[in-house]
Amino acid sequence: MARVAGLEHIDFRNLRGDYSLGLNATGVIESSVHFTGDEIIIRESMPAQYVQDVMDSVEALKHRVKTRRPGGDLVGQIPMTLYYAWRREWEKGPKQHGVLWRAFFTGKFMDRDFSKFRAGNI
Repeated sequence: MARVAGLEHIDFRNLRGDYSLGLNATGVIESSVHFTGDEIIIRESMPAQYVQDVMDSVEALKHRVKTRRPGGDLVGQIPMTLYYAWRREWEKGPKQHGVLWRAFFTGKFMDRDFSKFRAGNI
C-alpha cells in the first residue's frame, strides 16, 4: 500500500464526516471517504446519465450487424465502476488462486444478473 506524505500524523479515529475526493482519472467516477471513528468507508459513484449512455450503447449494439474487431467481436459494454469493482474482487481472491483475469471477467459478464450489458446471446 502506498503511503501519502503527511498522513502519518493524522489520527483517523477522531475524524468524522464525509470528504469528497473528486473525480478520478476517468473523469466519470466520483469518490468520497466517510469516517465514523470506528471505520473508514470509501464510496464511488457515477452519474446516472453515464450509466444510461452505456445502456443506450449496448442497445444500439443489439441492432447492429455483427462487426469484427481486432481481437474479437464487441458483444457488450459495462460501466467503469463495475469494471473496477470486478477487478478489485478478482485481485483479492481468485487471482491469489491462479484464476486468470479473462476467465473471471467472462464469468462475471456472462452472469444473468449482468445480462443487460450484453448485446445478445453469446
